[in-house]
Amino acid sequence: MSADDIVRYFTLSKSEIDEAQKCRGAINQVGFALQLCALRMIGRFPTDYQQVPIEAINYLASQLDVASFSFFNYPQREQTKWDHAERIRQLTKFKPFDEEVKVELSVALREQALQCNQSRGLMAFAREKLYRDRIVRPAANTLERLIAKIKHQVEEEIFSFIFGQLDENMKQIFSQLLVVEEGSKFSPLQLFKKPPPAASPNALLALLRQIEQIREIGIEKLDFSFLSENKVKYLAKLGKGYSTSPMLRFKEKKRYSLLACFLRETLTETIDTAIDMYNALITSVIRRSKNDLNNLTQKVAKEKNEMVILFKDIGSILLDEEILDEEVRNRIYQEVIPKEQLQHKVEACESLARPADYNCLDFIETRYNYTRQFSVHFLETIDIRPYQQEEDLFRALKLIKQCNEENQRKIPPSAPTGFVPKSWMEQMQKEDGTIDRHFYELCTLVKLRDALRSGDIWVEGSRRYLPIKRYLFSDNHWTENRQKYYQQLSLPVSPYQFIADMKEEFIQISNSV
Repeated sequence: MSADDIVRYFTLSKSEIDEAQKCRGAINQVGFALQLCALRMIGRFPTDYQQVPIEAINYLASQLDVASFSFFNYPQREQTKWDHAERIRQLTKFKPFDEEVKVELSVALREQALQCNQSRGLMAFAREKLYRDRIVRPAANTLERLIAKIKHQVEEEIFSFIFGQLDENMKQIFSQLLVVEEGSKFSPLQLFKKPPPAASPNALLALLRQIEQIREIGIEKLDFSFLSENKVKYLAKLGKGYSTSPMLRFKEKKRYSLLACFLRETLTETIDTAIDMYNALITSVIRRSKNDLNNLTQKVAKEKNEMVILFKDIGSILLDEEILDEEVRNRIYQEVIPKEQLQHKVEACESLARPADYNCLDFIETRYNYTRQFSVHFLETIDIRPYQQEEDLFRALKLIKQCNEENQRKIPPSAPTGFVPKSWMEQMQKEDGTIDRHFYELCTLVKLRDALRSGDIWVEGSRRYLPIKRYLFSDNHWTENRQKYYQQLSLPVSPYQFIADMKEEFIQISNSV
């Protein structure tokens, strides 16, 4: 403990010094002050006074105007320690840890155990609550036994609630997931534990099939709302960690509940992984198209340079005022390039010409069939939702999905295009006024990727692609629990009181410097 810590935690007020000096003898005075500071600092009385730094003891002795100690032998009588503790408890308004407090703490621990997974976290919560409520903290093993009891009760409660939602069909499916068929080394459950493969159309299709398989089990019908996401993830991790044999040794209630949590978490993670893979595949289409454009640019650089030189030579003749208009064409054919060669150059320009903004959309269009390998199934499987209202992009996605289902080859002229950039519009708008299906669908898929990243589109069943409000407390929850959260943080609810407290603390620190 540093010198600053000793001053911070072992400085006595005038009234505390007066109270300590009522004790008989220097050892009892310092022992009383030590118990007082300990209760004020950590919410409990010391159990081993020999562990207290002698510097802290002598700092208390100097304040009480008694001689310093080389060895602190307190208490000389056990009853003296208890008498001092009772006086200090009444002085500091701390209450004992009685049966009523134990019941109240158990209720709070139960609620916390639905969110928290580790005993260490529950112990920290119990200590903070007892200190905040000014309750003398009991021995560590008392809290440890209480926490172990609460964790067991909560686990039984969770398993009972989940198990009660399972119908006979789901129980039968869960049992089949744990059966190792003859000639196989693994149960069907192990297939859900495989890490996701590298991004490819086939890999994405495999993920989408896995999503459908889990949904067919009926996992989405189960209610996990009374548990926090962290608790579900914790139970899912437990379920994933057990192989088939240990899982079969559990009672049905625990076995099926762990499987339900695992499959629910697997569904969520698989949906997010599928979206990530979709984004990666669309990004790779754009990247490769840009590479193709760059390669083409390098390939035709010499031809373009020849065209520039030709343009310069022809332009020089056209701009020469001394050459009569009726002689211009002949001069070009004679001095620059013959007519037949010029005709070939003009035709070659058609293959060299690029859009005005020099984009790679035509190269993207060549990969239309590649994107169709996964986009159709992706739009069928992933439950895409608009962030606020049904904007053009969301309506376009619904239209493409409808065209896929009904095998429509053409995009209707009334298709929404408010989300389409100008460069895409120039490519997809045909001369007869119709919309090019390839460019329209590709533009929609690219914009879907952008909207998923920005949050303008979200996905039901996802964890990382939800609307921002889903990551926050609901208005009702915040209204009901606001006071409790501020108490846990030891902060006033009123912002004006918070500012006043900060000002007072600033003045106190300034005066002490």
